[in-house]
Amino acid sequence: MATVIEQLTPTQIFKRQWESYQVVLNQDYLEHKALYGSLQQYLQQKAVNGPLRLLDLGCGDSDYISRLLEKSGGEDLVASYTGVDLSEPAIEISKQNINRVLSNGRAQWHSTDFLSFVKGCEEEYDCILMSFALHHLNANAKAELLVECHRLLKKSNGAFLMVDIVRKPGESLETYHIRSQKDVDTWVAVPLDARACFTDHMLKYDFPETVAFLEESGKAAGFRHVASHCAASKGLAQFIAMEA
Repeated sequence: MATVIEQLTPTQIFKRQWESYQVVLNQDYLEHKALYGSLQQYLQQKAVNGPLRLLDLGCGDSDYISRLLEKSGGEDLVASYTGVDLSEPAIEISKQNINRVLSNGRAQWHSTDFLSFVKGCEEEYDCILMSFALHHLNANAKAELLVECHRLLKKSNGAFLMVDIVRKPGESLETYHIRSQKDVDTWVAVPLDARACFTDHMLKYDFPETVAFLEESGKAAGFRHVASHCAASKGLAQFIAMEA
């Protein structure tokens, strides 16, 4: 009897990956609660003189940032939101999440890669957010992106805000991957096949840096102050702010 191989459309593949990632978020496997709690405090302090112009690079479905905005009064915190992501299905979900907390006309989206976007952008922002996205770039591209982000932030004395995975001091990429794999193995609420997909993605596309590298690159790009505001308890991710 012939085996029937399921053929999925790109939209169906995205839906499956998105559903698995929702489990990761809701189970807090990547410690979003602590990281975004610290991010929320930072944004509220930054917005003390007025709501912020926020650029979200690699916005995905904007799930957690929309939750943060909802807790913080939405338009009291953010005057405008710009989301950038390559995935059109993700942007469609992002629109639903953001439009739930911001009134029409305050948000816009661009379906493109974030490095190309910042290179061609001439707008000014108060904050640029990258959540679990910067690590997809190689070291040179990370440095290049930070230079462009500083250009977009310098007039407002703004901040580049990254919530992302990081390597320990002196840790090789291979050792990081082994450590991350051990963590994924504990995600019992995620089906085994989905965990295998996370691992495959990690090995192919995850290139986290050390905090020291990020601090050096940030200062080389022109940021005057770089600091970690929250280190998640597993030692896999941090919230780092770079101030222009």
